[in-house]
Amino acid sequence: ETLEHRYAATDQKLTGLLNEYQQKNKAYNTRTALTTQAQALTTKTGDLDDRMKELAARRAHLKKTVALLDDTGDYSTLKKAYETAENTLTHLTAATSNTTERIQQAETDLETATAATSPWETQEEAEQHLTATTRVLEETQQEHSTILEEIHAKQGLIMSLTDAINSITSVTGECPTCHQSIRDKENVIAGLTTQRETAQQETEEQQQTLTKITQTIENLNNNIATAQAAVEGFTRASETRATLTGLRDELKRLRKEKTAAEVDVNVHRDMYNEAKHTKSIKDDLAGVNRDYQAAHTAHTTTSRELADIKHALSGVPTVTEKTLETLDGRITKGRSIAAALQQN
Repeated sequence: ETLEHRYAATDQKLTGLLNEYQQKNKAYNTRTALTTQAQALTTKTGDLDDRMKELAARRAHLKKTVALLDDTGDYSTLKKAYETAENTLTHLTAATSNTTERIQQAETDLETATAATSPWETQEEAEQHLTATTRVLEETQQEHSTILEEIHAKQGLIMSLTDAINSITSVTGECPTCHQSIRDKENVIAGLTTQRETAQQETEEQQQTLTKITQTIENLNNNIATAQAAVEGFTRASETRATLTGLRDELKRLRKEKTAAEVDVNVHRDMYNEAKHTKSIKDDLAGVNRDYQAAHTAHTTTSRELADIKHALSGVPTVTEKTLETLDGRITKGRSIAAALQQN
């Protein structure tokens, strides 16, 4: 056998080894990758199994809880009813407070009006006093006018007498009226002087009387003002009492409605809280159902992917690292032999 034949045989064998190595290395890499994917999917499937078991247990517990709950009604309807009841109570509370303040103000007004009615016991008494005092005032004012006119008349007389006395006592000594000489001037002057003094005395007395009457008129006006204020006080007091009666009736009604509204709020609050609790549990159950469905879908998808990979693995030859190392050694040896033959 020649060297050429030996080299050709060695080269042919080496080519076969290289092809075998490539095929087995490819199978090794493919199987390794698929095995890694299969392991990851197996782990994921296990995690999803645990998740589904946990969710199934929670779902079962929530279903039992929901089954034990009473039918609390529609949550939105109960919430609206509760809010309406609260708004009604808030309105009644404010109205009650406002009416109470109005009653307190009316009571103060009544005290003020009642104080103005003193010293009369009834409005009729005050009105009678007002009428009588007004009549007395009118009479007194008339008397005042009469006396004032008399004073003015006497003052005019005094001035005339003074002029006459001055005229007679002058150098001419004439009568101030007829301008004739007057005999016995002393007796005439004495008579005129006596008349003037009498008129002055009467004027002074009337002035004193007028001063007293002026004070009386002032007192009567004050008395009338007091009586008028009392009449108005009686009127205001009567009106305020009527207002107070209405306000107290209103307060009684508001307190009754407020008490009923408080009960209504408590009832609706309890119903709303129960409905809210029920809704919370049902929302939890719906969430668990969604999570379970998502986990189940993911588990189905993962299981299908894992089955596909396992099927793919069944078609890939099993190649170990030892097999590849052996082939690699044979290839290395073949290359050495081929190189030695080529040199010879």
